[in-house]
Amino acid sequence: MLKISPVILFFVLAACENVKDKAAASNKYFSLTQFANEVEADIARDTTRNFEKKVTINGKSEVKNSIKPDWNTDLELLRQMDINKPSWQLSFSQTETALPNGQLIRISASDSMPQVKEVRIVKDKKGKVREVFAIKHTQNLLYELTQSVHYFTDSLYQIKSSQKIWLLGDKEFFLETKFLR
Repeated sequence: MLKISPVILFFVLAACENVKDKAAASNKYFSLTQFANEVEADIARDTTRNFEKKVTINGKSEVKNSIKPDWNTDLELLRQMDINKPSWQLSFSQTETALPNGQLIRISASDSMPQVKEVRIVKDKKGKVREVFAIKHTQNLLYELTQSVHYFTDSLYQIKSSQKIWLLGDKEFFLETKFLR
């Protein structure tokens, strides 16, 4: 029978640190990925809520009522905009401003390296997130892409995207999901 030394067992158990706790502890800024996961979980718990989803591509709109959006897909852009990447830790500055009903946290890119240019979070007096806005900009020789996400707790979620592709022209995309009762 195999005997395991108590010292080896200690190190094995110590190495099994919860990865989620470690990631949360290393977040210098507000985690958009964690926030998107929380939003998706909250929406999944409320089975009585209905939504109105409007998608506009190059000026042509389509509206769907009382549908369950694919939140995993719709929130993916917000997850991609998380600014807590190790290589970006020194690329942002953060300011906090007191508001009459809470607080505004503004995180701005202080250099050109990160694609995420700005994140704004509005919290109420109890510290609950009421609004999140994030903007991402990517540019190279072939294209320019600007994307923004705006989330108002329990009322509205918007994604705007504008791309300019060399030789192919411009494309505008807008998604708006309203929370209905």
